[in-house]
This record gives sequence, C-alpha cells and structure tokens, in this order.
Amino acid sequence: MTARFLEISVASDDLLASLDFYHTLGFTELTTGDALDYGYAVVAGPQISIGLHAQHVERPTVTLVLPDLAHTALQWSDNEFVQNMRIDQDTFNQVDLVDHDDHALRLIEARTFSPSSEKISMALPGRLLEYTLPVRDALASAQFWAPWTQQSLGVQEEPKLHMRLEMAGLPVGLSEVATGRVPRLSYAVDDIAALGMALDHLGAPLKPCGIGLRGCAGRLVSPEGLEFAFFQDDFLD
Repeated sequence: MTARFLEISVASDDLLASLDFYHTLGFTELTTGDALDYGYAVVAGPQISIGLHAQHVERPTVTLVLPDLAHTALQWSDNEFVQNMRIDQDTFNQVDLVDHDDHALRLIEARTFSPSSEKISMALPGRLLEYTLPVRDALASAQFWAPWTQQSLGVQEEPKLHMRLEMAGLPVGLSEVATGRVPRLSYAVDDIAALGMALDHLGAPLKPCGIGLRGCAGRLVSPEGLEFAFFQDDFLD
C-alpha cells in the first residue's frame, strides 16, 4: 500500500498559543485547506509537519495519506486495532487505528494542507532523529506498523530493543528503552548549551529527561502535550 506521511496530529485547545510556541522554535506555518470543518493549523520543520486540531484527535497520531483509501478500507473491517472507520462518498474518508501501546495511526484519503514551495530551514531545535514511541515489545509493535514501513534505519539491541524504521517518509523509533508512554520527537543538537540558553530566553526552559535513551540532555513539552527530547548525538550510533 502506497502511503505518505502527512503530519503528527495533536489536539490543541488554543490554536493561537500552540502556533506561538512553534513559531518560537522556528517552525513555519503552512496553508491549510477546507477539508476539515473545525479549527486546524499546521506547522512544519525539516522532515516533520505537526497538525494542530481543535477537535477529533484524542492522542498524538501519525497521519498518513492513502489516496485509494475508500477502495482498500474494507480489509480493516475485522482488524482488532481499528478504532474508527468513516468511509462514504459524501465524507472525508478516514480510518483510525490504535496499537497495544496506545499509539495511534490515522489514514486519510487526501492532503489537508499545502506543502511548502520552499525548503524549510529551522535554527531550533536541531536535526530530527525520529518520532519515538515507547513500546513494551518492539517486535510486536513492528508488526502493527509493518504495512507502512519501507526500510530499517537502525537497531539497538542492548540494554533493550530499539528499532528505527522509515515509515512512509517519517523516521519512527519503536523503543523498549524509552520510559513513559508518551510519544516524543527526538532531535540531535550540536550545541545543547546554546539551545538551553535560547529556550530560556524564549521562556521555555528545558526540563529533566527521564527518557531512558543514552545522551538525553533535556526535554520540552508543547502546549498540547507533545514532547521534544534533545540529544547530544544520535543514540543509535
């Protein structure tokens, strides 16, 4: 099945506050369409887009575009992971799935925003390593995400299994090492001290890690609860 990464979808109770937060990090706001009938905005950095939704998003969600969704959705009718399916000629087709670790995947039939016509650059927060999903069993989790996986980007076997997969254009980490249950965007930053001072100046100081992955220097939490984790280098190297 040919799908492409669209965004990490998160719920936002205050779109203006969320946009202000991401602007301070150097994200670029993109133009949204009229496919959704509620408040919606999108911010983007290199390799990543984050969709801010005023409704209908319960947890951080990997959203993929699958153009032939209406023709392929029936194969999920008996799938234990399907939480919601909306397929109809008069609606915006959508399938929501949630895995055993409470991580969510959304499939939609078309884009909901226009891609940037220019290359997006960003001073903060650094180089995206992956969207990290804490899981209890990485191999079992990989089976859930397998239909959307193009290749392996790296594996760490000790002290526990961590798999990085290229998933429809998004690097995703399935980690038994990462603590907690909340997904997070993991970045490598060349100058952690400079990042910390910049975030202090912006009024968004780094918090202690508690991540479980090697080399974590701090984390940041967005107004919607999406976590950012910052590392001195790639913990899979």
